This record gives sequence, structure tokens and C-alpha cells, in this order.
Amino acid sequence: MSVDVLPIVPGVAGGQSMTDAALAPDGRVLAVRSNRMLFVFAIDSATARPIPDRLPAMCDLSALGETQGEGVGFLHEEEGRRGRFVLSTEGKQESLRLISCPLPPR
Repeated sequence: MSVDVLPIVPGVAGGQSMTDAALAPDGRVLAVRSNRMLFVFAIDSATARPIPDRLPAMCDLSALGETQGEGVGFLHEEEGRRGRFVLSTEGKQESLRLISCPLPPR
């Protein structure tokens, strides 16, 4: 088993824990979410590790007003280097949310 560290700066993530991650079907993009942020990494599909010296694209989720942001799923890549993601949260009668966020450069 291989373990690695992602370059997520705790101050940027608001001191939060990461709650979920999703890998694109082609293995080239990894999305990692906290309660308030989505970090999208370019992944080397040969090594399954983030591409060195490539910062993640970030998407601020705080405006969604989720009770407790939990899950993320990668749906597909859109035109203009954006990705479509589905988000889930805990709480009674919470809905799934679809969002579009920037993707990192390849």
C-alpha cells in the first residue's frame, strides 16, 4: 500500500478536515473536499499521484450554505477546463448539488 500527502495548506482550508475525495474516470483529476472548499488536482495517471509543482484549482463552497459538507463525486469534464461535480451533505431533507469548478492545467 502506498501513502502520499496532498499539498493542501490548512489555512486555505479553514483548518478543516477533508471529508471526501473523487477520482475522474480517466484517472487524471482528483477532487478533495472539506466543508467549505473543493480542491481539484491534476493526477499523473501512470503513478496515480499529484503532478509535482502543479497547484490544485480551488472552488469556494461556503456560499452553498451546506449544513455539513460531506461528499463529492466527479461527473464529467466541461468545455473551458471546468469540471462538473455532485456534492452531498448531512442533515434532514438536504439536496444533492451540482456545481461547476475550474480544473487544474494539464
